[in-house]
Amino acid sequence: MSDNGKRPGRPGGPGPQMPRPMRTMSFWFLMVILLFIAVQLINYGKPQEYPISYTRFMGELEGDNLKDVEFVGDTVKGRFRKSVSVTQNGEAVEVDDAVHE
Repeated sequence: MSDNGKRPGRPGGPGPQMPRPMRTMSFWFLMVILLFIAVQLINYGKPQEYPISYTRFMGELEGDNLKDVEFVGDTVKGRFRKSVSVTQNGEAVEVDDAVHE
């Protein structure tokens, strides 16, 4: 019985193939990495937002330190004219020209 087709493991045949489960795991690992990179690229251009209290907002407004303000429903977003310090997760963060809620 002569076999013209080359089979794995025979001399002259293709090299050993990766087992099927490993190829599947590699594919999904690659997909997760690509998804992570895509999310990072999408969020890269967005300015950081820092929530502030209404009292703080009114103080900045009275001090003429708001560059622009946008009202959307019950949310207010804006930018400061001068750098300010806000608290985020219990730590003071120096903010200049970022979006604030």
